Amino acid sequence: MDLTPAEIAARAAAAGAAIKQQVADAVQRHLDAAVAGRNYSSAAAAVSYVGDPNPLWDAEARAVLAWRSAVWTACFAALDAVLAGDRAPLTPEEMVAELPPLVWPE
Repeated sequence: MDLTPAEIAARAAAAGAAIKQQVADAVQRHLDAAVAGRNYSSAAAAVSYVGDPNPLWDAEARAVLAWRSAVWTACFAALDAVLAGDRAPLTPEEMVAELPPLVWPE
């Protein structure tokens, strides 16, 4: 069965969206797991402490905020490169391995 160009494009878009979602889910799990050791339930919960009167919590929140931004920036740049054909597809594990590390304040 031959596919029309529109059908090929639709299948490629669906495959790209599925890969993007799998990677995004893995990255979100990574973000949340990285902060769990400091007793935050999620990266979003950690970031909610920005401006907290406790200076340690505020500093940790600011570190997570900057890290979370760097992680998503790297993730979406890599996914865009994959979808543009500029690099090989990534597994969720490969994407997580490429992400910048979280550096906690001292």
